[in-house]
Amino acid sequence: NNGASANNNEDEDEPEPLRNFTLKQLQHFNGAIDEKTDEAKPVYLSLAGVVFDVSKGRNFYGPGGPYEVFAGRECGLALAKMSLDD
Repeated sequence: NNGASANNNEDEDEPEPLRNFTLKQLQHFNGAIDEKTDEAKPVYLSLAGVVFDVSKGRNFYGPGGPYEVFAGRECGLALAKMSLDD
């Protein structure tokens, strides 16, 4: 039993990979099907310059989801203004 708990703690302590993108690079990670691989791309969004992998929430943030407009974008200002207008 202690072994299982230790393994769970190790997984939680594993650091997230650093994600540094330009805004143009970030746009690629919108959850759409990649034309080259025919696989769904990861879904990332950025909030105040911090990039989050929201791929597990693909139903919300991916294509066809209610928040798909945030996928592959910097969302800080849009969320503050409740608008995606520049």
